[in-house]
Amino acid sequence: MNAQEKVWKVIRGLNEFTADDVVVLTGLQRATVAVYLSTLHKAGYLRISGKKRQQAIYRMVKNTGPKAPIQRRCLYDPNTKKLMYFEVKEKGKCLKSFKNK
Repeated sequence: MNAQEKVWKVIRGLNEFTADDVVVLTGLQRATVAVYLSTLHKAGYLRISGKKRQQAIYRMVKNTGPKAPIQRRCLYDPNTKKLMYFEVKEKGKCLKSFKNK
């Protein structure tokens, strides 16, 4: 199980959580967790519901299924088979990053 799969599995079972909560439950480095949570937030999977000790408190708002969305230059959701990109200028790079794998 890779880092994104570990994070996704943990957060699907939590009502609200911080990056530190996920770090404790997955054993991953904080930077790894923070980047993935930020990407999920930008893509609309997570909502920030408040702050706790200067940290964002996240809540899952788009639970599309058991497979973790895959982060590269964009986000691919294997549950919905949809590609999410955040800026139009990144679309070409995003598509290439998945075609080469």
